[in-house]
Amino acid sequence: MPLLRLLLGLALLGACAPDVSARQESLSSEAWTSLSAAAQEQVETSQVPVLLFPAEYAPMTQVITGPTWYALHAPTEELTVMLHATSVVHHELNGEARPTGLRIRGNLAYSGMNEGIRHVTWEEDGTFYTVEVECRHEPLSDRRCIRQSFAVDIAERMVEVAR
Repeated sequence: MPLLRLLLGLALLGACAPDVSARQESLSSEAWTSLSAAAQEQVETSQVPVLLFPAEYAPMTQVITGPTWYALHAPTEELTVMLHATSVVHHELNGEARPTGLRIRGNLAYSGMNEGIRHVTWEEDGTFYTVEVECRHEPLSDRRCIRQSFAVDIAERMVEVAR
């Protein structure tokens, strides 16, 4: 009987232990290794679960963190991609923000445009994320900004930094 308890205890400890392989995988991803050292330091301080842009945006990504939020900013010559994430939520998605069947990373989401800036928003594991795409030249005719598919594609390909 004591051996059975020991084995059960070890099994439970294994189930509660952090997934080291997932963390190693995320930290070896191109999205992580292409970040600047300063950006990596900021990510490490985040109290909010971090999603990183796909690898092609990593070299230019700037990161800012706060106690309940973080933000990514990746400017290119043609557009700027931004992400805002917060664990402070004062309301559910409702009213104008009601999901319309759009799904991002398996979660209900919504999309919109404000002053020519396309955005998609979703909730994942208690954190709200918003990806914004701002086109520098003719945002109302650039397909990446007038259609939600470009922002959705970026959101779908984001890389989770395992903790």
